[in-house]
Amino acid sequence: MLSCVILSGCGEGYEGYVPEVPIFNRTYDMYLTSYGDLYTIYGSTIDTTAGYRGLVVYRHKFEGLPDDFVAFDLTCPYDGYTPEAVVSWERWTSVVTCPVCNSQFILFNYGFPSEGPSKYPLRQYNTYFDGRYISVTNKD
Repeated sequence: MLSCVILSGCGEGYEGYVPEVPIFNRTYDMYLTSYGDLYTIYGSTIDTTAGYRGLVVYRHKFEGLPDDFVAFDLTCPYDGYTPEAVVSWERWTSVVTCPVCNSQFILFNYGFPSEGPSKYPLRQYNTYFDGRYISVTNKD
């Protein structure tokens, strides 16, 4: 019975927390056709090899500046410890949805929630764009 009480409080006690991951640095070459969606505004790509449960790289501006791109962890901040709480992403959309709590997050609004119980945005990682390469890291 005690374990039921403890487990039922996990979602509320950890909301807004996405577990830390070892330091990573990923580079995406815009000259490769596999990242062709990133040439246009609101284009995105998924990388399941970085972050806690993967990340989405999203182009929210088209100004040729270092901050044209943002990157977010795919883990829902409301249910971060639930293995199924990986936000779903559809190509050419700006909204991702958690299949567990149904929270929706808007990528062009820096990952902030628009619907659902989550009050916290998706975990954002550092990005830099030099005109050809997009660098994503969790190092400060």
